[in-house]
Amino acid sequence: MKQFFIILIVFLLSSFQKTLIPQIYSEAPIQVLDGIVLTDMFYVKFKHSDVISFNKEKEKLTISNNFPEIYKIINKFCFFRHINMDDIQIHRAIPRAADSKMGTIDSKTREKRKFPDLSKVYMVIFPRLVDIETIVSELKSQSEIEYVHGPVQW
Repeated sequence: MKQFFIILIVFLLSSFQKTLIPQIYSEAPIQVLDGIVLTDMFYVKFKHSDVISFNKEKEKLTISNNFPEIYKIINKFCFFRHINMDDIQIHRAIPRAADSKMGTIDSKTREKRKFPDLSKVYMVIFPRLVDIETIVSELKSQSEIEYVHGPVQW
């Protein structure tokens, strides 16, 4: 009788295993459709602080006119997805981060170490879910960009 219950439990557990779907946890909404990850944002860190400028007319942060290639990549991405460039939001990822030229001295090695400059890290947010891997791969090739990646997932 005990063996019967063990076999029954094993059978039930194995039948449920096929319907379980792995969970993706993220800081942003994510959907996976046919193996393509859709989300509404990505992070980018620029090497220069003047890539993003404040547009007084629109009262929001925008890509500076001094960097037409970056603007062109984002504009093309939006055009093919029927997204208006004015609907994109750009925010500092860490609002209180200041331009950091400061550093410290390592107490063990006595080497000078520079603090990372987090004031150049921005979030680019789209009005709906999109495949950001295409824009991320294009932006990675730009010399003005230190790094770019999608939302953190675990």
